[in-house]
Amino acid sequence: MDPDHPPHPTPADDLPDTHTPLSAFPLPSQGQDLHHLSLSAQLLELQRANKELQERCHLYQDLYDHAPVGYCVINEQGVILNANHAAAQLLQLPLTRLMGRRFAMSVAERSRTSFATFLRRALDNPQGGARVELELLGAADVTTVQVDGEALAHSEPRLVRITLTDISALHAAQRTISDLNRSLEDRVQQRTAQVMHLNGELESFVHAVTRGLQTPLRRAAEHAQRLTEQYDPQDTAAVLSSVEQMNRLMNALSTYFRVGRQRARFQPVNLERLMQDVRKRSQPTLAGRPVIWTQDPLPDVTGDSRILTLIFTQLLDNAAKFTAGRNPATISILVRETATEHVIGVADNGAGFNMRQKDRLFTIFERLHPAADYPGLGLGLAHVKRGVLRHGGRVWAEGKEGEGARFWVALPKSSSPTF
Repeated sequence: MDPDHPPHPTPADDLPDTHTPLSAFPLPSQGQDLHHLSLSAQLLELQRANKELQERCHLYQDLYDHAPVGYCVINEQGVILNANHAAAQLLQLPLTRLMGRRFAMSVAERSRTSFATFLRRALDNPQGGARVELELLGAADVTTVQVDGEALAHSEPRLVRITLTDISALHAAQRTISDLNRSLEDRVQQRTAQVMHLNGELESFVHAVTRGLQTPLRRAAEHAQRLTEQYDPQDTAAVLSSVEQMNRLMNALSTYFRVGRQRARFQPVNLERLMQDVRKRSQPTLAGRPVIWTQDPLPDVTGDSRILTLIFTQLLDNAAKFTAGRNPATISILVRETATEHVIGVADNGAGFNMRQKDRLFTIFERLHPAADYPGLGLGLAHVKRGVLRHGGRVWAEGKEGEGARFWVALPKSSSPTF
C-alpha cells in the first residue's frame, strides 16, 4: 500500500462508530424543555388576556359611542378632544367636525359666560365636579341641556369629561305648567272678583232690605202699642215680640255680612293671651254656675286677631249655652298639631247633637234644638265657619245627643287671607 496515496474511504467509513456512546451527541436538557413550555403557556395566556381586553375595549367603546346621553372630553381651553354620537347629535355636527372645535362655539351667546364659569369650577373642584344648564346652538333650533363636568384624575394636560342631557322637553313641560298656573291664577282671580262682587251685591241687598223694613216695623210696633188698650195685651205682646225678633234677625244678618267684608290683617297672634281675653268675656254667661275648665297650652298662630277673637268667642258662648243645666258643666280647650296645621278644639258635656245632622251646624239660621230651650239666632257657628275659611283653614264638629260636642278649628301654620 502506497503511503503517499491512501485508499479511498469505503461507504462504511462514513457511518458513525457504533462503539461511540450516545451521550457524546448534544441533546436539549429537561430544564430547557420546561422553560420553553412555561414561555409558551405565558404567551398563550397573554394572547388570551389581550383578546379579552380588546373585546372589552370594543364593548365599552360601543357603549360610549351609542350612549343615550352625550359625552365629550375637553381640555382646559374647552377644545373637544373626544365625543360620542349622542353629543354630535345634540351639537348638530358630525363627529369629524367636532374634534378640535371649541365647545363654546356651540353654546348660545347668553350661555357662554355660564359655560366658562362651569369649566373653571370643574377644573378647580375635581372631587365634586360641576353642573350647569346651557342653551346649545344648532343648525335648526336651540336645545337646552344639563351639563355635568368632572376633571379626569391624573391627566396631563388637565382634561374634563362632560355629560350632556337634553332637558328641552322638561323645560317645555315646565313652561306649559307655568302657563297653566298663570291661567288658573287668572281664572281664580276672576272668579274671586265675581264672588266678591256678588257678595257685595248681596250685602247691599241685605242693607237695603234692613233699612226698608226698619220704618214699617217701627210703625207696626207703635200701632201694636196703641192697640194694647183696645185688644188683648197678650196678642199685642206676641206682635211686639215678633217685630223684635225680626229686628234682631236683620241686624244679625247685616252684622254677618259686614264682618265678612272687613279686610283681614294677618300677623303673629298669641292664642294663649287671646283665649284669656275671650274667657273673661264669657264669664257673665257662666256666672253662678259650677264650671270645670281645662285648657291645653295654646300655640302662636298667624292670623287676624279680630276674626280669631270672634271665632273662639262664638265657640265658648256655644259651649256655655248648651251646658246649661249641667252640674258641673265641663268645658275643655284642646290642642292638636300636624305637620301643616294647628288644630284647636272646644269640647263640652252639653246637649250634643245627632251626627247625621252635622252638615247643618254651620249654616246661617239653622237650628238643631228648639229656640225655647236654647235661645239664639243660629248665626254663631256660621260666623265661626266664615272666619276659619278666611284663614284658609277647616272646621268640623263631633257630638252625641245628650253627651256633649267637640268643635274643631284647623289653622294652617303658614296662611294668608283667602278673601
